[in-house]
Order: sequence, then C-alpha cells, then structure tokens
Amino acid sequence: MKKIFFFGELPPNCIHGISISNEINLNFLKSKFDVLEFEDKINICKDNGIFNKIKFSLKEFFKIYKETRYKKIDYFYASLPTSTFGLSRLLIVLVIAKKLNTKAFLHLHRGDFKDKFNNNFLFKCLIKCIMSFNCEVIALSNNHKDEVLSVLNVKCHVLENTINLDEDILKEHVFNNTHINVLYLSNYIKDKGIIELLNAFDNYVNDSKSEFTLNCYGSFLDSDIEFTVRSFNERKKININSSIFNEDKLRVINNCDFMILPSKNEGQPLTIIEALAFGKPIICTDVGYVSEMLPPDYKLMYDYLNEESIYNALSSLQKMTPTEYKNISDAMKENFSKIFSGKAHCKKLFLIFDGNLE
Repeated sequence: MKKIFFFGELPPNCIHGISISNEINLNFLKSKFDVLEFEDKINICKDNGIFNKIKFSLKEFFKIYKETRYKKIDYFYASLPTSTFGLSRLLIVLVIAKKLNTKAFLHLHRGDFKDKFNNNFLFKCLIKCIMSFNCEVIALSNNHKDEVLSVLNVKCHVLENTINLDEDILKEHVFNNTHINVLYLSNYIKDKGIIELLNAFDNYVNDSKSEFTLNCYGSFLDSDIEFTVRSFNERKKININSSIFNEDKLRVINNCDFMILPSKNEGQPLTIIEALAFGKPIICTDVGYVSEMLPPDYKLMYDYLNEESIYNALSSLQKMTPTEYKNISDAMKENFSKIFSGKAHCKKLFLIFDGNLE
C-alpha cells in the first residue's frame, strides 16, 4: 500500500473550510492509501507572537524529520497557504519530508492566489521555490485552474469540494413566506460580511411586517469584532451561537428557509455546497468561484453585499412564491448531485493520486 504524508490543519483543533476539506479528503484516501498525518497546530499556539511561532515551528520541523527520516513516502499532500509565513513553513516541510521520488500535491483553496502572486514579490518568490520541488497543484474549478496556469508552469488538477452528508436526513421543505428563517453558517470574521449582515437584518426586521429570524453559528476568529457581534444577540429575532457540528448542524440547515454568506473573499465555500445539498436558496456574493457552483441565472448572487444590498436581498425573499422557491431548490440539488457529491469527489480524488486525471 502506497504511503501519503499529510501536513495541514484538521478539526477539532482548527475549524474552517480548509481543515474540514482536509479531513474529508484524508478519510477518503485512507481507504486506499497508508496515510501518515502530521497535524499543523501553529494556529492554536498559545502565544501568537512571531518569535514564539518560529520556536513552535522549529519543534514541529524536528518532529517531522523524526517521523519521515526512514520512511518511504510516495505522496506528499498539503494545502497551499496564501500567507508568506505559511509558505515559508511549507517550504521547510517539503525540504524535510519530500524524498527524491515523492510526488507532491498542493491543494489550493483560496480564490485570491493570482492577485497575491502578481502583487507580492516575496509571495511570488516563495511559490517559485516551492514549485521547484516538482509539485502539482489541485485547484477548485476550471476557472481556478486557468488562473493558476496563467502564472505557473505546473501540472494542475481540478477537484471540487464536497461535504459529509447522510442523504437519508434530507427532507422536503415547504416554504411559507410569512415566517422566514435565515441561516448564517460560517465563522465570525470581518471578511465574511457578518457586521453588514447583522446591521442590515436588524434594520429590516424593525421595518418589515413579516416574521424574520436570523440564526448565526460560527467560531469567533476575529477578536476585534467579537463584542459587536455578541451585542446583536440581544436584538429582536437575531440569535448568535457558537459553532455547530454533525447532526446538530444538519438539523439547523434542514430547518431553515434560506442561507446567507455575504463574504468578500472565498474560494469554493462549503457553506454553499451545504446549501446545494439541502436545496436551500442562499444569498451570496460573486467572489472566488461561487458563480460556477450555482445553477444558471441564479437570482440571489450579488456582485457586492453591503448593508443596503443585504436589506434589499432580504426584501426579495419575502416576495418569493412557493413555486419559485421549489424551482430554485430543485436546481440546487441537481447541481450538488452532478458536481459536489461525495461519490463524484472520491472518484476524482483517487484519479488525481493515481496519476490518471489531467
């Protein structure tokens, strides 16, 4: 059985789209490969000072050296960071763990890679050093792949994200526009547009005659906005909650009418894949590769979502008929089945590691 060495973040120590995607991919790969996991815990280091992070990193590098020194590694697998510090650490790990005949796959999840490459000299230099190790890139979509190939001469694969889903829990939803339940399911970060969402929703609920409820679930990764976000928990019809997982997460998605992700920067967000799987229309921004994920002529995707446009988007939900809702819901479920299902994802993942998929 061939061996994969994995380096990256994993739940439950780190909860975000990339770590969840890592876990899903590793669980698939373990059925066919011997996977040696090395969890990157740099972001849960108790002291965030740069010198402490460097000290912590040196300890991790030594552990990796001991783990891999006498082992035959067939594949190296990691996410490709978009910070210069993260790239520096990845470069050192590659030097330590990659053997002469090891094939390296770097999974790129962010949609701003090309901009960073073109506008940050140090970032560009680090990427070129890393790619000199004969690495192959895994992109999220065909457009993402084209962007990578426009700046790098590398072999690039396409692997759409997926989610863990027991399809038996899916239930048919009957939409009633007199009481609308909206769900925000992402971490509390400025770039997710959470402040604009909360302000817009608070204003809309005060103006609207319909019953609206906003339920939010996530981790506080931005301490600068934590107090502001929590203050909305005292407002009418807004519930601020911590992260939610497994059956509880599936239950809240099942019970909502709409989802919302007013993010300013994404790659291929798992929240939208969850919305597709459950057939939940989602208000979202046209960032990253979101437009490729949704059905043609999708009406709830916006170029930019500020407080005013979120307010107007909420108003459009109230005007939607049950027939319109069902048509959107059915189209979303079809997209999930064709592109983002676990079965389709697993097939592509194995083909990438077996070297048969271009």
